[in-house]
Amino acid sequence: MAESCVALFITFLGIVSISLIVGESRSFERENEQKVDRTYAIRVMKENEIKQIIVHDHVYQMIGDSKIYDATKKQMYKVKK
Repeated sequence: MAESCVALFITFLGIVSISLIVGESRSFERENEQKVDRTYAIRVMKENEIKQIIVHDHVYQMIGDSKIYDATKKQMYKVKK
């Protein structure tokens, strides 16, 4: 009886650990993709001298030399070089 409880507990810990790791990696990947999209948008707008671009369903507008406005989320971001 005790062995089966220990095995069940270890299995439960494994499942919880894997779900936490997968969840965190997905959120990190999503944040990283958004940073790459903003960097790409600001580069394209600078090179082509345009004021607005759509990247992956987000409308980006140039605010300054290194600032970009996401009209979809209604947030301003500073893009690091």
